[in-house]
Amino acid sequence: MNAMSLSTTAPRTSAVVWTPLLVWDWIRETLDTARSLPGHRPMSHRIYWPDIARRRDTDYGDPMKYTDEGETRTCASSAAIGRLDEVQRWLTWLSYEDRKIIYYTLRKCSDRRIGRRLGIPHRLIAQKREEALRGIALRLTLEGNSLVSDA
Repeated sequence: MNAMSLSTTAPRTSAVVWTPLLVWDWIRETLDTARSLPGHRPMSHRIYWPDIARRRDTDYGDPMKYTDEGETRTCASSAAIGRLDEVQRWLTWLSYEDRKIIYYTLRKCSDRRIGRRLGIPHRLIAQKREEALRGIALRLTLEGNSLVSDA
């Protein structure tokens, strides 16, 4: 046997140890992925008029006033959408309160504001967030979930 055949057939023994920080990075990434996806339109609210193609130079007055900065969205990769689905599955493991804490933290709310909204002392918010992330990381590590290689 040559060395090439040994390396391709050998089983992978390196187990991924999930940490709360790694879980948090995935959750934050999914927020960006969700923002890059097109909006959802329910079938009952469909409009059958054709889209109007506007010309910037004639329809809006001064063409230099309107720029495309901030209007363009990058398409999410299929791997990023897969990670979004996976993180949504993780969030079902949490209680409603813990999901709200994660949500408000992603929206950059302070712990005091989160505490007021949820009726929890603000000193417990960071602790509850850390416990939730630690719980997800422990469950993923025990299940043996590996990282997606296409990042």
